[in-house]
Amino acid sequence: MHLRLPRFCRKLLAHVRLGDKKRNPELMNPETILAPSGPVPNGGPRSTPPAATPLDFPHHVPAGVSTPFSEVLPRQFLELFLSLKSPADVTCEHINALNVEVSKDIALDELIPAFFVDGEPTFPLDPSREQTLNGADDPLLRWPSTTLSNGNEAPGRDIYSVRQQELSYDNDVAFRAVRRLPALPDRPPAKPVHFRKFWLNFDLMSEYWDTSKDDAGALNGQPEGYQGRRIGTGREMPERYREDAVRLFIEPVAWQFGCQIRAPTMSPRLAVQTVLFPVRHSSVVYRVPTERVRARAGNLEGPLMAVQCRPTTEFRNEGEALGEGNAEKVDLLREVAAMLLLAQERARDGKVEKRPGEGKWWTTAPRWGAKVSVDDDGDTVGNSDEITAARVGRRIPRGSSRRKRKAEQSHRTLSPGPGLWDKKVTYVQVGKNEEDDFDDIFMVSSINHHISILRLRIHPLYLQYLETGTAPPSAHSQPSNDGDNAQFPNPQAAESQQEQPWYLLKLQRSKWYDLFSAEDRVEAMKGVWGVFTWLMRGKGEEDVEMTDASDA
Repeated sequence: MHLRLPRFCRKLLAHVRLGDKKRNPELMNPETILAPSGPVPNGGPRSTPPAATPLDFPHHVPAGVSTPFSEVLPRQFLELFLSLKSPADVTCEHINALNVEVSKDIALDELIPAFFVDGEPTFPLDPSREQTLNGADDPLLRWPSTTLSNGNEAPGRDIYSVRQQELSYDNDVAFRAVRRLPALPDRPPAKPVHFRKFWLNFDLMSEYWDTSKDDAGALNGQPEGYQGRRIGTGREMPERYREDAVRLFIEPVAWQFGCQIRAPTMSPRLAVQTVLFPVRHSSVVYRVPTERVRARAGNLEGPLMAVQCRPTTEFRNEGEALGEGNAEKVDLLREVAAMLLLAQERARDGKVEKRPGEGKWWTTAPRWGAKVSVDDDGDTVGNSDEITAARVGRRIPRGSSRRKRKAEQSHRTLSPGPGLWDKKVTYVQVGKNEEDDFDDIFMVSSINHHISILRLRIHPLYLQYLETGTAPPSAHSQPSNDGDNAQFPNPQAAESQQEQPWYLLKLQRSKWYDLFSAEDRVEAMKGVWGVFTWLMRGKGEEDVEMTDASDA
């Protein structure tokens, strides 16, 4: 006889993500579903997990030697990346071919200087409210407008303070709050609201990464048993835990700015001339349309920012020096490729998609060997005798015959291949400075239990070369006004206005923020808040240059 749970209990368990049975069978054990992490409630011994995964980070920085693309044949550039058969084949040559200049440990007020003063985020000045802190001259209240680019009111300091407080809780206090366990003695209970889902998923990460309660004697096999929180090592943690935790870390901030973060609905693929290279996008941030009908239909605008989570925990093999490990080069290449794809998607603003093979003979002329073809509407195309014979001899297919008939129709259908654009997304360069040719691409990168904020400056000529292999004849010469070069602006003028030539990528990275540290969590949220503040600034505002905050 089998007991059946009440209906409301089955619904509750159906809405709780218990993880994949194949990745973590313990999560499907009824005795462990509701068991809290950490020490066993009755104080009994637990099985000792393997030694914790040591923390390791990539340190590779390219040599900084950039070569104008006009001196590199497009075919050579493409063949260089086509030679990659596995991650072990990545070398410094592939990194240097992209002309990437990397700067590490950049402070937030240098990464997003237009909306930071002395390392603190700025907020819009609301003239209808009295400023009780430092008066109307408070530098942190210098934002000239209270309206975002979507027409909504910009979030103020009070909203930011609430989010900051929810990330300042002690880990144990927050974990007990989201698990609805009694508060610790002499410790005020936590009340997470907006970040509640983040704490729930972060608790799952702690079962693999949190070493704060590891007892040295227990790990050495002492009889008192293991009293820590871990059930495994960081290497064993399912990738989904990290992806969900980082996404839910950004989501409460995105909501305040009228944005949405979601996993990509189409396979992320970077276009390099005629080849599509798969890249990793864990989540992408979009702006929600202000029209209610479009918003309810799932339409989005953007993208604004990407999130990339990677499971790598070791970046150097034995004998490899710091910064020279193969995994370090692979990690940097993955980050740059993800940001290049985001730049390509933002550059679709105002353009019309051209599907693969559109206008070519193989998508317009009848297929060889097929007497009858079917158009996009399902109508038969051909001469009258062929159409009549096809219709008279046609019978209603059943079962496998129906599937076979569908495959035949698909073969005979003349149409371009599936497009690369998401039909639910209106591609817009949200937050681009109209007075600057370069576009600022932002991404949140995550490894271990850390996150870092990245900013990449890229010129449209770089994207043009990447997709078509066409570049101005010289980086320092003015192209002619006819022929293929007529589509390019004057690169000499672009270089005179910018310190960065068009064929160079400038990548800036913040420090790695430890999500187990309350101070780092608050600092990371501050950086994410600043990115949204910059990208969602109102259209009516002057596009300030992203220079040093002291000059603003």
